[in-house]
Amino acid sequence: MIRIVITEASIGMADGIRQQLASGGEFEIVGYARDGLEAAQLAIQLSPDVLMVHEDLPEVSGYRVSELVNAAASDVGVLVLVEQETPEALRRGMAAGARAVLPLDAPTDRLVALVAEVASLKGIRDEPEFPLVTDPERMPVSTAITSARGGAGKTTVAVNLAVLFAQRFPNQVALVDFHGQFGDACVALDIAPNDSIADLASFPELDAELVQTHLMTHAPTSLRLLAAPEVPLDDDADIARIDTGFMASLIGHLRRSYRFVFFDIPPLLWPLSEYVFSRCQQIIVVTNLFDLAAIRNCRSLLMLAEDAVGDAERVKLVANRSPRRGDFGLNDLEQTTGRKVYCQLPDDFETATGALNGGLPVVTEYPNSPLGKALSGLADQLQREFHSKANNA
Repeated sequence: MIRIVITEASIGMADGIRQQLASGGEFEIVGYARDGLEAAQLAIQLSPDVLMVHEDLPEVSGYRVSELVNAAASDVGVLVLVEQETPEALRRGMAAGARAVLPLDAPTDRLVALVAEVASLKGIRDEPEFPLVTDPERMPVSTAITSARGGAGKTTVAVNLAVLFAQRFPNQVALVDFHGQFGDACVALDIAPNDSIADLASFPELDAELVQTHLMTHAPTSLRLLAAPEVPLDDDADIARIDTGFMASLIGHLRRSYRFVFFDIPPLLWPLSEYVFSRCQQIIVVTNLFDLAAIRNCRSLLMLAEDAVGDAERVKLVANRSPRRGDFGLNDLEQTTGRKVYCQLPDDFETATGALNGGLPVVTEYPNSPLGKALSGLADQLQREFHSKANNA
């Protein structure tokens, strides 16, 4: 039953509307207001699904009522009744926050349909997207992890961050291996891929169920993985299908289904990498300190990432495999790139290699190793930052 409050500036004024609504059979008039102030009060007190307010009311106009109700009881849908359905009336109604504008002489079928449509908008609170945009603690966060050169350890960082967050937020984390070829996420998680991002791109249109069927589960942690193709994409048609439209749809579905989405982005950036960057709340750029070329390339990648997101604070520099002794240190990295190091990971090559070869995440199998502790510290740092931003939202 749709609950309605009607304004009636003079006795009998609402008779026609009452009769029209009676033909619908699904409406209940719960209140009548004689002026604009009473209309706003009843909307707040009774919380109807729809408030039908005449544009010309004593003391407070229907447009002003719409503004007041929109501010104080935004879940009440305001429908402004006008003498003439002019562009100016529509403009004033929309500016005042009304859900619709309708002429007083509108036919019954149009009135009934529009009231039902306005009322249906109240159900938006029951939609799965509603808490994602109203509860800061549930707003989705997308993170891209990349590097300027191979061998920097970005997949180790991506996989282990995703696993750590999956442990802390069960069934709320997904990882996308965004490699056109030779992705290592399946190896690192000991998952035999059944489908890949290329298989998903072969469908003309994505929906939530289709995306879910192409994700594989890392059973120990509930992490969901969208794998890279097992063989290189050498068919121009396959490559062309993974375009901006496909990625826009994919990212949208993932963000509606998972609170945290991680992207493992290859060093050899393909055109869509920058688009993925632009859709992420943060980008982690991983580099090592073994040679000057890697550091210089890292500087260029940092600049590209910052341009994509438009905010330098959303781009994090992680120094991986930091040697105890070497030709280059953190100061050299920071001076060359002009950025502060967000986190430093130790040179724990044996642990990282052993974990990768065994399909075992470092943080679950070797949590007390220097690398395991450092990765957990990175996740803690990111989580604190997420929490802080949510509280300040």
